[in-house]
Amino acid sequence: MKTKEQLIENVFNLKTKEEKIIFEIYTNLYRHINISFKDLVNNAEVESIFDQPQLNIPFDDYEIKEIDFNTIVDSILKTCTLPKWKKTRIRNSVLLGCSPKFSK
Repeated sequence: MKTKEQLIENVFNLKTKEEKIIFEIYTNLYRHINISFKDLVNNAEVESIFDQPQLNIPFDDYEIKEIDFNTIVDSILKTCTLPKWKKTRIRNSVLLGCSPKFSK
């Protein structure tokens, strides 16, 4: 069974170019709302999901304006030399991942 430290290490152990881009996007999204993404991960609770330990990052506790979200994601993806389908996949991963929810 993985410890909290091992789970956190997995979050920060970025191997692919896409993982690094996603991490950069999360970092910038949370920075925009004055939250440190690294602190959010480090302070996450460990929960058992399907008998597997997982970090429970409380991303739903935070909000960002949709226009700010799009501006941040677009500005980062614009600098990447990736095919359009990979950029779309990254955007979808961020939307479905632990990004802050959109404010109303």
